[in-house]
Amino acid sequence: IVGLAVLNTKPLPHAFDFRTAAYQFRDSQSALSFELPGTSLFATPHSDRQTHALHASLLSLVKDAGGQVVDKYSIDAPYEVSDTNFKAMQAGAVSYTHPVNLPPGHYTVETAVIDREGGRTSTNTMQFDSPEPRGGIALSSVMLIQRLDPAAGPADGSDPLVVQGKRLVPFLAST
Repeated sequence: IVGLAVLNTKPLPHAFDFRTAAYQFRDSQSALSFELPGTSLFATPHSDRQTHALHASLLSLVKDAGGQVVDKYSIDAPYEVSDTNFKAMQAGAVSYTHPVNLPPGHYTVETAVIDREGGRTSTNTMQFDSPEPRGGIALSSVMLIQRLDPAAGPADGSDPLVVQGKRLVPFLAST
C-alpha cells in the first residue's frame, strides 16, 4: 500500500538512485531486473550484535500502452549484515529479478523503492517493447552477468534467468 501511495505522489520522489532494466528472451518471455547500489540504503548500526540493519521494500507495476496494470512485483526485504561484511555489501549492489510473460506491445514499468531504515523513498520509470515472435533463429537481449546464485525453490521453467539450477544476476551499472 505504501508503494502505491509513493507511485501516486506528484512529483515522484527521488531520494536515491537505483536501476531498472528489461530483458527479452524466447517467445514472450521477459525478465525485469532491479539493482540498488549498496550505498543507496541507510544502515542502522547495532553495536550490541555487531551488525547493521537495512530494509528495502520494492513495488513495480508493469502497464500496457493503455495504462492498464498487466503485472506487478513486490518484495519486502529486511537485511542484517555483520560488521565484517558491511563494507563489502556497500561496495556491491542488492539485486532483484522478476520474470514476466507479456504479449507483443509497448510497456511502462513504474517502480518505487522504500528505504525503511532511512525513511526515504525513490521512484523510476522505464519503457520497453515486447517484440512480435519470429520464426527461426532469434537473438535474446544481451546481458552482462554480475554473478550466479543458487536458484531458490523448485525449478521454474517460466523464469528465463534460471539456468541449470543457477540464477543469473544481471549487472545493470552503466559504466
